[in-house]
This record gives sequence, structure tokens and C-alpha cells, in this order.
Amino acid sequence: MKFFLKLNIKNGWIEKKNKESLFCFKGYLNNLSINDLYSKLFLLNFNTNDISKFFRKLDGHFSIIFIQKDKLLLGNDRVSSNPVILVKEKNNVYIADNYLNLLSMVKKKI
Repeated sequence: MKFFLKLNIKNGWIEKKNKESLFCFKGYLNNLSINDLYSKLFLLNFNTNDISKFFRKLDGHFSIIFIQKDKLLLGNDRVSSNPVILVKEKNNVYIADNYLNLLSMVKKKI
């Protein structure tokens, strides 16, 4: 699976990268720092059950994108304060924070 990401970084997205992963966050949390969130997601290792429990405890308005190798975690608060759009096409996944960004990526690939 290959991931293509286009976010308006100037609109509040925070991005952390290393050799193994990409973490993007927009919004705020009342009960956890962004660094602690990143560490916790890394430790949960895409365990669906644990991640689901963890997300229910998060308090705030946020969007989270976490990519590690061929795995993707997308998470929003309950009201989707910061929407994220996803399109899967064959082995490619396109992720954007608005439809114009998404359209620009998909058009390039067609």
C-alpha cells in the first residue's frame, strides 16, 4: 500500500516524521500532550482493540493521521471538527484535508 498525503500545513497541521512513521495532528487535546499522543500511538502498534479504547478517552477537537510502513490510522473527534478525506484506488491511498487537495492528487495519477 502506498500513501499520498496533501495537507494545508499552514492551517494548523503538526507533522512528525522519522524513518518508520509519519504522524500528523490538527486541533487540540485537553487530556494529553501531542508528544504523549505520538508516543502512545507508536506503542499501541495498530492494535485495533487498544486503539479504539484509547480514542474514546481522548478529549478535544482533533484529527490524527498516523502512517507506519503499510499501515494507516486515521482518527477524528466525535464531530469531525477537522475533516480528513480518504480515497483508495488500487494499491494507492490518497489523504487530504479538503477536496481541492484530494482532487489535485488524484488528477495527477489518472
